[in-house]
Amino acid sequence: MLKRHVRRLILAIGVISSTSFVAVPTVSADSVAARQVDMTVYSAAMNRHIPLRVLRPADDSVPRPTFYLLAGVDGGEDGGGWLSRTDVVSFFADKNVNVVLPLAGEASEYTDWQRDDPVLGRNKWATFLTAELPSVIDATFHTSGRNAIAGLSMSATAVLNLAIGAPGMYQAVGSYSGCARTSDLAGRGLVWQQVTGSHGNPINMWGQWDDPDWVAHDPFLRAAELRGTTLYISAGTGVPGPHEVLNSRGVDGSPALLVDRISVGGVFEAHVNDCTREFASRLSSLGIPATVDLQPVGTHSWPYWQDALHRSWPVLARAICA
Repeated sequence: MLKRHVRRLILAIGVISSTSFVAVPTVSADSVAARQVDMTVYSAAMNRHIPLRVLRPADDSVPRPTFYLLAGVDGGEDGGGWLSRTDVVSFFADKNVNVVLPLAGEASEYTDWQRDDPVLGRNKWATFLTAELPSVIDATFHTSGRNAIAGLSMSATAVLNLAIGAPGMYQAVGSYSGCARTSDLAGRGLVWQQVTGSHGNPINMWGQWDDPDWVAHDPFLRAAELRGTTLYISAGTGVPGPHEVLNSRGVDGSPALLVDRISVGGVFEAHVNDCTREFASRLSSLGIPATVDLQPVGTHSWPYWQDALHRSWPVLARAICA
């Protein structure tokens, strides 16, 4: 199985090298488990290699769809995010889909920045995710050409923008605990907090606060462009729920971590709940159908995003597995 993947990767190098950019995916045999492939893909736009984990379908005898799953503000770097904090590997073990998890992009909003940042470097994530990476994945893993994308927190906004910016690329989008506003005061403040939390400068991303790029990346204002895309949007309320206990994953018996999840995570989720309700109303006013999953409890934390992934998958799968 691994040798077949290697042969496909070599073929992909030849195919992609003939285009306007050079993609150099590689497999690390030592770190590949059953139906898991570690690879790096060169981004010409960012002039760097991007690490990825790809979870392979249970049955790859025929072409299968692809599900791109983005991380939060930490970018899933150092193997974090979905791989270490959720059951994503076991959950998809019996499903016939390629799951692609980029393991980079800290505080990038997964967008194209106007300028390089002294701390966060060159970010051209929209270009990478929509113009560079898909052709490599499709050529390497013999996919069906049908795609879905999902993200949480920071990337919950990004996946909406990516779908708007690349019409027809994604048949379905899952947005978990995100805020679809970037151009109003609260939305800009949230983005500002996410980027500066990793010592980046948001001005290098979308310019000064009056720059039109902030409006151009506001999914709330551009919601009409999501028509025809299957949408799953979820959020909690910030009220403590079943995962606010000492033995919960991520708390691991620490009272301090539990207090942080309840206080900080609670306040944050209450804010994105407001955003999610506003976005749902906006979609409804435009006559755009969406599955809106507003839970009565839940903080801004990984166990709830795992739950959201589980609940959303049947909706997303129906859109791409036909």
